[in-house]
Amino acid sequence: MNFRRSAISIALLIAAFSLPSYSSDNDSDINRADQNPQAKNVILMITDGSSWGTWDMASYWEYGERGRQPYDQFDVKLGMITPPLNTSKEPTYTGTPQVTYTPERAWDTTPVDTTTRGYPNYFAGYEYLKEDYTDSAAAGTVLSTGQKTYNNAIDYDDFAQPLTFITQEIREQGKATGVVSSVPLSHATPAAFSAQNISRHNYGEIANFMVQRDHLDLIMGGGHPEYDSDGQLRSEPRYANEEGSGGGYIPRTIWEGLRNGTAGGDHEGHRADRARRGREQVEELLPAAGVRAAQRGGNGGLLRFVRLGRGDPGTGGRGPATRLLAGGPTGLDGLAPGRARF
Repeated sequence: MNFRRSAISIALLIAAFSLPSYSSDNDSDINRADQNPQAKNVILMITDGSSWGTWDMASYWEYGERGRQPYDQFDVKLGMITPPLNTSKEPTYTGTPQVTYTPERAWDTTPVDTTTRGYPNYFAGYEYLKEDYTDSAAAGTVLSTGQKTYNNAIDYDDFAQPLTFITQEIREQGKATGVVSSVPLSHATPAAFSAQNISRHNYGEIANFMVQRDHLDLIMGGGHPEYDSDGQLRSEPRYANEEGSGGGYIPRTIWEGLRNGTAGGDHEGHRADRARRGREQVEELLPAAGVRAAQRGGNGGLLRFVRLGRGDPGTGGRGPATRLLAGGPTGLDGLAPGRARF
């Protein structure tokens, strides 16, 4: 999310509630359960960088009017801001907040004739939001850990210390976990829910962490080393460096290990099953893996993170850029009803 001082990250948190079984003659227990339902499956769906305006744009794009998206019918709809602690790209070792958010300035509709990084600002509010923008890593970190940090950090604090993220906590409760993304698997937003690293650009290290640790049952995303971003076969695979930044999105050791079944944590003996499933068609894998992951959760629960598209208004929001902006929210339109039922 390469824009804005404090992003209003709209994330759909869909919880399917299930109640424990009770005998028919224990009405008091049933009444208490009705009043205190327990979430069984939780799916967090994010379109990185989307603001309220992005969702309105998507509704107009798909339906011709506002208020037609599946989640418009939800009883509870809230906004949140995810400003970074500071805009440094490395730890400052101070922990001092340097970025603030003022709603009145953010929503200022006074016309302006200025540009930021070559894109028109149009309104004073847009100009303000682009001054100290939140990047995807810092935004993802605050969503997954509850802690603000510097731009570039993947679940690391401003003192270069790793932060416990929600997927780890859910895993410790015996639930199945997974990440599904339309961007490369080791990119900032999915990485924030599945890894810890001092820099979002260390893709090889991040992919290694995601695959080799035992906190994820399911990983799906882009970044295939043998294909380019247009889906064309490369003349030579493009692997991420094993350490540091550079290259592709997954290192050679992890890629080869996934192909031969030697990579990945062997939670409850499922390594071979993962390797087999990884060779099957993606359209078959998505629903099947989600169900299998839920079944493997010790107490039947599931936490899954889904990242779709991007909502960065820095692209200008016209022509092809409008389709790009609307793609994430409209993609969630198709997922939301089924995930709510799940």
